[in-house]
Amino acid sequence: MSSSVEEILENRINELEKKIYGLEKKPNTEGPMPENSIIESVAHANTLISSALSGREKINTLVKRWPELESYTESDFEPTDLQTEVKLEYILAVEPEIRENAQRLIQLKELLPVLESDRFKNLPELSEKLHDLSLMYVDLGEKAEQVNSETRSMINRYNDIIMNVSKTLIALETEVSELERKAEPKKVMD
Repeated sequence: MSSSVEEILENRINELEKKIYGLEKKPNTEGPMPENSIIESVAHANTLISSALSGREKINTLVKRWPELESYTESDFEPTDLQTEVKLEYILAVEPEIRENAQRLIQLKELLPVLESDRFKNLPELSEKLHDLSLMYVDLGEKAEQVNSETRSMINRYNDIIMNVSKTLIALETEVSELERKAEPKKVMD
């Protein structure tokens, strides 16, 4: 069993060397040895990574799912649960929606020059101005309603004054007419 373990370790080392040095390059064993051993460097890197990831749950979750995510990036990854016929049926089922989206995309491409015109480039600035104008319009509407209310009140007061003046003039005219009648000399009857 020890020979198979040794072979597995040897194969893993060879894979690591290929990943580190490339397929055709071989490690240079002639040069000077590094100051720290590989194990110490790896342990130090592990400590740095662990301290950087502590307290970051989202990243820790990502690290735990790393093998699964790596399997999705492999070139031979193909979900086996969906057969070709099922895929075909699904595509045929959503075909009208795909065609409709394609038609909308074509229409959007045709309208793109209009959307890129100068009128729409200043849209955020113009929307702010429109908001200010809307507020001014509401304020002017409130002021106009207030002026209308005051005008109605003044017209009602004016009508009351005119009514009282008319009644007073009618009463005066009646009084004057009666006084004039009384002041007329009486005709003596012979």
